[in-house]
Amino acid sequence: MCAPHAACVALLAHLTPITPTARRDQRLGYVRNTQGAGQGSTGETFAHLLGAVLGIFMLYLCIGALWRYFELGMRGVEVIPHLSFWRDLPVLCFNMGAGAMDELRGLVENSAAGVPNEALDEHAVGGAAAAPLLARRR
Repeated sequence: MCAPHAACVALLAHLTPITPTARRDQRLGYVRNTQGAGQGSTGETFAHLLGAVLGIFMLYLCIGALWRYFELGMRGVEVIPHLSFWRDLPVLCFNMGAGAMDELRGLVENSAAGVPNEALDEHAVGGAAAAPLLARRR
């Protein structure tokens, strides 16, 4: 094959459909990375990360289930790895959320009541039991 002539390249450039964004970028002199190496948006990065995490999780479930089925001879729902953890997870999440809400409610009530900042620091570290630790640290 021969090298393309400048006239052919110019003609092809004019025949290639161009989006309004690309036209604006050309007019302003922006150079776009067409290779996509490290230039993804935050949404693309998050989507790739989420896909990788879900893929690893599915791999964990599949390998664990196959291991428990063939090596340990388990059947039914018992093939799910760490089944007791997955059954308790909704309750654990609810308790964690309720505890966080109680902490926030207590901090808001203390700040509205005019409790000094030192008491709030002690509360955040562990309450009155942490007071000796705070005294040693200062």
